[in-house]
Amino acid sequence: MKNMKLVRLIIITAVVVAAVAIPALATSFTDPLQIAVGARPLGMGKAYVAVAEEAETLFINPAGLGMIKSAKLTSMYTTLMGDVNYMMVGGVYPWAEGSVGLGYASAGVSEIALYDSLGTSTGTGSWNDSVLFASYGTDLARFGIKEKVQVGGTLKYYASKATGSASAEAGNGSGLDVDLGVLYHAKPWLNIGANLQNILPENLGGKITRKSGENDAIESVAKIGAKVNVLGLAEEALNLSDQKLSLAADIDYYTQSGLGMGTHVGAEYWPVDALALRVGLDSEPSAAGSTSNITAGMGIRYSGLEFDYAYHPYDSLSDDTTHYFSLGYVGQEIAVVAPPEVTIISPEDKFITNEDSVKVIGIVTNLTNENMKGVSVTVNGVNAPMDENGKFELSYQLDKLGKKLLLVKVTNTAKGVDIASTERRILRLASFVDVGKGYWAKSPIENTSTVGLIQGYPDGTFRPDNALTRAELATLLVRAMGIQSYSTNSKPFKDVKTDHWAAEYIRAAKRAGYMAGYPDGNFRPNQKITKVEGITVMARLDQMNIVGYPSSPYADIPSKHWASRYVQAAKDSGMLSYIKTYELKPKSNLTRAESVEMMSKTKFAGVKIKELLSWFVGFKDEKVPAATTKTSGLDNDTLTTAVAAGQ
Repeated sequence: MKNMKLVRLIIITAVVVAAVAIPALATSFTDPLQIAVGARPLGMGKAYVAVAEEAETLFINPAGLGMIKSAKLTSMYTTLMGDVNYMMVGGVYPWAEGSVGLGYASAGVSEIALYDSLGTSTGTGSWNDSVLFASYGTDLARFGIKEKVQVGGTLKYYASKATGSASAEAGNGSGLDVDLGVLYHAKPWLNIGANLQNILPENLGGKITRKSGENDAIESVAKIGAKVNVLGLAEEALNLSDQKLSLAADIDYYTQSGLGMGTHVGAEYWPVDALALRVGLDSEPSAAGSTSNITAGMGIRYSGLEFDYAYHPYDSLSDDTTHYFSLGYVGQEIAVVAPPEVTIISPEDKFITNEDSVKVIGIVTNLTNENMKGVSVTVNGVNAPMDENGKFELSYQLDKLGKKLLLVKVTNTAKGVDIASTERRILRLASFVDVGKGYWAKSPIENTSTVGLIQGYPDGTFRPDNALTRAELATLLVRAMGIQSYSTNSKPFKDVKTDHWAAEYIRAAKRAGYMAGYPDGNFRPNQKITKVEGITVMARLDQMNIVGYPSSPYADIPSKHWASRYVQAAKDSGMLSYIKTYELKPKSNLTRAESVEMMSKTKFAGVKIKELLSWFVGFKDEKVPAATTKTSGLDNDTLTTAVAAGQ
């Protein structure tokens, strides 16, 4: 056949690419970027989507350009299976809050002997598939996004060229396509990356248009991967070490040819800064089934230069093991000094505590002997001592209940400028010595006390199981509703003297209509409130919809009971959800815990508690340092000793 050597070239290249679904014809197209992507990624089994470092990221995930802060170069040349000459070159340069990159890759064969149908030599020919591309990547932090995410894109120009005969030259053509990539730093030690390669459909130009008029689709590939730093620097790896070890894994999905998925896993180990050892498993799909090859490699860095070697066998062609060599420029790492960053180790964001202080522990990274001079760390203006490694620790006093925004700043005191900052949201809830971790009403007691609806006693107790008196209930309601109370010389009821500890609250509760006296003109302030009386007061307080006499809400509350309507309304609203039995026990005393549980379910309390527990409102940047003296652990509106004495 006239073009037999040319056909052999396409078959060889297709096997290398592991894309045998490409027809073995003179007009078939092989994407050079699917053949090889640099010796470093090849040594790791091509698991590089989430690694995305140095200039090699140009060929695999353009989002990695968003992390590059200095000029980078890479190049590679090899002969595949003794026939196919492969070369690539790429460079990256920081520009306009991101980095731009240019790259070129080609695979081809020259001096192919051509013969006519009679076997007579007709000369020689050549075949070459190439791609020229431009990329840009940036960090989304420039748009105010706090999550560490980089994005990037690549515009590619593909060319396919043959010489030696008219039929071969009829296959010459070109086309355009686009890649889009993303890189997400989910944890300091975990990267997740994705790259959609050749995403343009054919009707928008994603094809090779031949001189013959035929078109070839450019294979679309969806790549996703992850990288885990097992060993490395603090806050960058799972385990602190002077050595570095990272593991990576990628999955490729071929969306057009139907080949399915390819998988790549790899590891890279740096025992010292100048030497890297790599190993990987490269599994590619094909029409005949998946082929897997163990890869290996090494890298040497010196004075900003990097030499990489990769060993890659091919199962289908055991005699054609290929050795890849790359030479690149990574720059002097010490010349690129990242700005200091502050990381809080403890407490975590959205931290809830009952204590009156919180230990703030963190570390300032990227500090050198030079830029460490004159650097201080403050927490809301309070100085946090820092050691020579950048670690700081401070016991910060929470001066009041409720929400607290801890703003941690790293300041260059010599220049008077802040060079790094981060924050933590803290919620301090009220606590009582007699309300333990497992107490059934712990949350409503803490929440309602924190927002100031109820209070405890000066000795730090709440006495949740004590029965509530009518005087205490009046006091609780008036304070919770914010009703103004004041003392006068007149008695609110016959049995409530003007000097009674709760006289002003009882008077205010009567005036607001929350509580009334008895027909004999007495209030009976020291009388215990029954459960059914407390429910009735709460239902009125919450302005529930009270309808006619219902069916029996509980077994011991018949429909004709004087309070059945109020009990039914409270039950329907969810206020009595803590009662798990069929009986209410209406004449039993109402405890302080039960009154708080019911109050927490009212509409007016619900709004306050919902706002308290929201992490998106109420946190303010404090302009003055917090007080450093310890607080008592109780709200300023704690009930007085007189209230306790009245129980």
